[in-house]
Amino acid sequence: MSSSCWRSPEPGKPSSEHYVAMKSFEGSLNGRDGSFNFVHSATTSGSDRTAEFFTIVPSSGTGAMAGIAGAGGMAVDADGTHRIWFDYQLG
Repeated sequence: MSSSCWRSPEPGKPSSEHYVAMKSFEGSLNGRDGSFNFVHSATTSGSDRTAEFFTIVPSSGTGAMAGIAGAGGMAVDADGTHRIWFDYQLG
């Protein structure tokens, strides 16, 4: 599941966009199967990212990921590939 909200600049303003995204991960991390939700946001002008925020939603873990907590980040490669990483703890 994924949902994003973008805000584009007003006419005549510098070109930058701000977004907030809510996403779900379902799969395996280090051999533990389950799912969890995460939220991320940033400001971008298309070639950079500033004011980044990325967190795993508390109490959203299921299966072997119940109790997951932490943060993460996103990198965008020159070819547009998005790579997400997680810094997490399992309780």
